[in-house]
Amino acid sequence: MSTESLWGDLSHLEEVKTPALHLKEQAAILTQSTSGLLVGDVHQEAQGDQISAELDVVVPALGDYRLNVVRVLYPLSIYPLDIQDVTNYEWQKCPDEQAFVAQLRAILSSPKIRKTIATLLAQSKI
Repeated sequence: MSTESLWGDLSHLEEVKTPALHLKEQAAILTQSTSGLLVGDVHQEAQGDQISAELDVVVPALGDYRLNVVRVLYPLSIYPLDIQDVTNYEWQKCPDEQAFVAQLRAILSSPKIRKTIATLLAQSKI
């Protein structure tokens, strides 16, 4: 006797792109763009009913020196979420995915982060 699924058809659920997945994609781009001199690393954990995800830049040539650049805190429903630019410790509220991606772009392409990336790359080539 086969057991009937009471979940309904799960094969057609809407695909959701989480903030952690956005960060993982950017981590992979950083690693590829720097030929592995800098490595993007994302870690996430649940804290009660919130999920936190962080994007770090790891520098293998400096004994795996790790610099955190972005933190995201979001509920299981994902939005609205809070994103932190750790270079200035400011938190921003993002009501939806579009606002989150725009804020993430602003942080990662900011002059301060770009200068930091350039400095870390220079340190990696010694």
